[in-house]
Amino acid sequence: MEHHTSSTQDPITLLQYYQDVCNVYDIQAAVALFADDGSIEIDGTMYCGQVALCAAHECDLGSQTQVRFGDYVVEGDRVSCSFITCDVLDRAVGLDGRHMHAEFTIRSGRIVRFLSLPADEQERQRHYAAKHAFHTWAQTHYPDEVAKGVNFDYEAGASLTHVVQAWLNRH
Repeated sequence: MEHHTSSTQDPITLLQYYQDVCNVYDIQAAVALFADDGSIEIDGTMYCGQVALCAAHECDLGSQTQVRFGDYVVEGDRVSCSFITCDVLDRAVGLDGRHMHAEFTIRSGRIVRFLSLPADEQERQRHYAAKHAFHTWAQTHYPDEVAKGVNFDYEAGASLTHVVQAWLNRH
């Protein structure tokens, strides 16, 4: 970790590095950027500590998710930014990802909290319209796989990839 300290003291540099390691699925490097008690919070659920953070990043590996942060606003130890997450299903239905915002709390060059804010109503509708047929089909043909999606781990991500592949090959 020591060799990153100087280059990641700047919060924007830190988050750009985090984006880079996430997008090549270097889970150890990604988790190492978090404080020991660091957390990711999504839809009111907090994934806290190294084990939960590893599982969250493994979910992205399983679902072939790519992330992009931008439009950074730094205020003290908080960074607000745009956040785009694009997984295997987004690509299968021709979407460029889910456009949201995130807030990071950074202390001593480590991520203490990564808060993923919910997409706005227009974005939710855009995804619903594009994915509704897939979700209906998946719930009918792969209910057990769909049920795994409530988790935030490698199996949940990999099951999404599996069902998307089956959906793409259904004809």
